Amino acid sequence: MKISFLTNGFGEDRTGALIACELRRMAPQHPIIAIPMVSSGNDFQRHGFETVWEGAFPPGQGFGSQEFRLFLKDIPYARDYFRYLGFLAKRRSEFDHAFVVGDVFLLLHAYFGLGRKSVFLALAKSNHMNPHSSVEEWVIRHFASRVLTRDAYTAECLRAKGIDARFLGNPIMDGIGEPGPEQAAEPPVIGLLPGSRDEADHNFRRILSVIDGIPEPAQYLCALSPVLSIEKMAAAVAADGWTLAEGDVLRKDGKAVQMGKNLFERVLHESTLVIGMAGTANEQAAGMGRPVVSFVGAGAQTTPSRMIDQERLLGGATAYISDFPEGVSREVSYLLAHPEERARRGAVGRERMGPPGGAKKIAEFLVQEFGLG
Repeated sequence: MKISFLTNGFGEDRTGALIACELRRMAPQHPIIAIPMVSSGNDFQRHGFETVWEGAFPPGQGFGSQEFRLFLKDIPYARDYFRYLGFLAKRRSEFDHAFVVGDVFLLLHAYFGLGRKSVFLALAKSNHMNPHSSVEEWVIRHFASRVLTRDAYTAECLRAKGIDARFLGNPIMDGIGEPGPEQAAEPPVIGLLPGSRDEADHNFRRILSVIDGIPEPAQYLCALSPVLSIEKMAAAVAADGWTLAEGDVLRKDGKAVQMGKNLFERVLHESTLVIGMAGTANEQAAGMGRPVVSFVGAGAQTTPSRMIDQERLLGGATAYISDFPEGVSREVSYLLAHPEERARRGAVGRERMGPPGGAKKIAEFLVQEFGLG
């Protein structure tokens, strides 16, 4: 049997690929085909899965369903969604089962394109911050064969609405190691996550403005997405007095920021706390027990509403600070001076995100649901 994996976002691609890897290990005789709506499917390709569609990421950065102004930006890209729908319809006879990782918009495409109900991992929404609307609940009820959620509370809320939803774990926490206690470091390590989208350059400059106001000695580790340019980001902050030295280290007034594209796991495991302007990466840091401080940035990923939603999602493990940059610097100094508060927020983050292992449990569920044993 041939199984299609449909996704519509970078985080969804990563999650889908992790589940696909587990499913391939359990049922290697059944081919898995990735059909990402708005990406080239790099995460699937990296693990050796065939990808049969390459989409363009819309200007709303994946948040058009949540903010009207971003929805307006996405309207010119509607033709791409119709092309995707047509592609699914043309290839529908090739697939025996469909697994949708994303939102209700993608679920609708899967139903009308492939002509069947899909197993749906509702990764885009949580009742902790942004619950499904009554219309979305109706779509899920009628167009999904089975429903999985990103947290237990959302599954509970959907069941109360008559939707047979279940929580099997959050694959976001897979592939990044086990959560552990804060590592003793002197001086403490502050992780920096400027995000992976177009606004990362601007957000990085804002993060450095925060660092300017932190008086305590610290080591700074900045994890960059592979698509970002260290040289370009360094050039963007040169006017603020930062200079790029050997080893991809930015320096200014005795402070040093180590930049790198392979530092993400070090940030998650070694940081005392994190200054984060990211989406999934902020959630992963919180899930590893690292308190996260965030503030408004540039672009759809870091609007005040998005940052506040993330704070709600993580139950306070992430603190959104509106007073930039002074208030953000003060919050970082406060956390450096109060280990008990860091421990409290870290425990909240670990509880909200759950332990690793979600991808394996979801794959086991798919084996049973699709009859792949």
